[in-house]
Amino acid sequence: LQSRLEHLDKMLPPALRGTHVAKAVTRSLDHFDEMGQAATKMLLLLTDGLDSIDPDIEARLIQRLNRQQVKLYVLGMQLNEKTSIVQLARRVQGGYFNINNADELAQALQTIDRQEASRFTVSQATARRDLYPYFAVPGGLLLLFGVVCRSTWVWEL
Repeated sequence: LQSRLEHLDKMLPPALRGTHVAKAVTRSLDHFDEMGQAATKMLLLLTDGLDSIDPDIEARLIQRLNRQQVKLYVLGMQLNEKTSIVQLARRVQGGYFNINNADELAQALQTIDRQEASRFTVSQATARRDLYPYFAVPGGLLLLFGVVCRSTWVWEL
């Protein structure tokens, strides 16, 4: 039965098989193009393993991942070592972690963190708007009013 299902799966076009991980990886790489200027780039993909990567698309993903220097780590649930997403991760200096429970997920993330740890500085530019004129001008006017009142007859009443 298993071999029949695998044969049937190969008969289906890649677009109709399982999870569309190629689209997820492609969109993530587009985001790196738009936003990511970090020296170290990493993509974590959590998947059920029912991948559907066409060989031509896989070759383009490998080129983009290597060109953009992005490491792909696959966190898979019961994945077969022969699946295209696992092979893709290994071809682009990434890795594969088999995840079956929360403890294994935590351990995989700690391993990745140890391998990819790097320091970075986050800076944020904010537009400043000085508010002191709104208080200084009325305060100055009140002070001037006090001085005028003191030096005139109004103060003596």
